[in-house]
Amino acid sequence: MATLSALAPVLQTTVGYLAEGSNGSAIFDSVSEARRPGSIPVVGKVAAGVFREVIEHEDGNTEYIFDEPDPEFPNARQVAFTVEGDSLNELKPRPILDGDTLICVDFGDTGLPLIDGAIVIVQRTRDGGQTIEWSAKQVELHPRRTEYHPRSSNKALKPIVVPDDPDADSGEQVEVLALVRRTSYSLPKAAPPRRR
Repeated sequence: MATLSALAPVLQTTVGYLAEGSNGSAIFDSVSEARRPGSIPVVGKVAAGVFREVIEHEDGNTEYIFDEPDPEFPNARQVAFTVEGDSLNELKPRPILDGDTLICVDFGDTGLPLIDGAIVIVQRTRDGGQTIEWSAKQVELHPRRTEYHPRSSNKALKPIVVPDDPDADSGEQVEVLALVRRTSYSLPKAAPPRRR
């Protein structure tokens, strides 16, 4: 039981569930075995305009969250990113805020073309691939170019514009890594005390 007590918070479940397959509440008794969550690596932070050394993303200290396979892309690899900053704080119909976790599927695994309005994780590299930016953006498709837009109250953040001309060389490479599927945010256990 001591081992189960230590494992339960790491696996984000209860001792009862680990010991008996039950969490002690009848409302969860109908959840099938097939819908148990799998582990999804949190591979880094998405922060518009912040370029980091590539080595920062390869330190081996990977955090994992637990969620179900994506129902529309059940065979797609899943990854998660932590939002840092305000690049999508005015996204409609619901904003994506600093500290949110974005649960994504590998864009290549979806088999989809880019879709206007999709929220994606964009990788932009500079300095011959030595520095990298990961940011969450909304796709806008235009004749002869693709734009990746912030939806932000911060007007200093500008879209990434990629012309369709394969010979254009801006010194940057832009690649869509992932399609954002869900957002999660952990609430604190208790709200801060109110002032009287």
